[in-house]
Amino acid sequence: MAYNKKQTLIANTKAIQTLFRLEEEHRSPTETEREILSQYNGFGGLKCVLNPTDTLADRNRWKESELELFPLVVNLKSIIREASSSDTQAKMLWNSIKQSVLTSFYTDQRITDAVARATYTADIRLNTLLDPSAGMGVFSQSFAQQQTKVTAFEKDKLT
Repeated sequence: MAYNKKQTLIANTKAIQTLFRLEEEHRSPTETEREILSQYNGFGGLKCVLNPTDTLADRNRWKESELELFPLVVNLKSIIREASSSDTQAKMLWNSIKQSVLTSFYTDQRITDAVARATYTADIRLNTLLDPSAGMGVFSQSFAQQQTKVTAFEKDKLT
């Protein structure tokens, strides 16, 4: 399946909006909300979030090929601003998104499941696994099925 910036941006925005709602309501997600959250794919490759979006005139500074993403980025920024407790928090979250553009690429669960199966089939038993860039936790999920103790970290604030 080809990477689609617009679909990824929409899915990420829905997931972030859902996360903020869950945090505000202090509750766990429903099955439907879990599905929305699972569609979050990070901002790797979405350099459109680096473009200015403060005024409508900023639209003129965007590449023509990405103009359809302008309102989506404006909407995302607005959601973050509204859900944040302060301007400082909103800026921190937005900067986290911007900093992840070159590094936030998520591995498909089918790949991590195949790696886990291959190590198991080769009789390689992992007692512990360190995942220093956990993303949505697919490596953790794949290896946890084999009773591996997983320690995972993620630096991106929204992830």
